[in-house]
Amino acid sequence: MTAPTEVSGEELRARMMRKRTAIDLMELSFAEDAAVFAATDEYDELGFVSAIDWIRFNCHMTSGAAAASVAVGTTMDRLPRSVEAVSQSVR
Repeated sequence: MTAPTEVSGEELRARMMRKRTAIDLMELSFAEDAAVFAATDEYDELGFVSAIDWIRFNCHMTSGAAAASVAVGTTMDRLPRSVEAVSQSVR
């Protein structure tokens, strides 16, 4: 961890919000890919019991986080306003 620098509270808050927005957009993209991957049998061909198991192991995630990614990705088409809200949340 780096030593704290002289950054105003306002700038620090703004920076954190920008980073969270970028992370949210990446999470949506990851979830979409996770759902597409889960719809294949590639994980089985690679010797994993499920797509969630492959994601957990290879993407260094908890089982819950991997399952959530697949679940979000598979329901994105039914939640267009939620996806749009996250996508448009540029701060």
